[in-house]
Amino acid sequence: MVEITFKMVRETPCGYWIKEFITEHWVSKPSRKRFAYPTQNEAMVNFKARKTRQIGILSRQLERAKIALTYVQNDQPESTRINPLKIRGVLWQKNQY
Repeated sequence: MVEITFKMVRETPCGYWIKEFITEHWVSKPSRKRFAYPTQNEAMVNFKARKTRQIGILSRQLERAKIALTYVQNDQPESTRINPLKIRGVLWQKNQY
């Protein structure tokens, strides 16, 4: 992990202008989602929260992929298969026409 320190160019009542090489970035004071954080502790708290959310999202995607793979590898006849994939809260079943 790399820590990058930015130079604060100016401060306003609502936020900061910081400089990254030759580019200036606006960072809002009250915002929870920022380009940069005033302290290393705040940056780490945000980093941990983002990675926790990422793990949750990827775990659900992996579980859906495993279910889909099990579904297509199932040796049941086509007419008796039920698709157990749950996508965005909706249970999808294969049409049996």
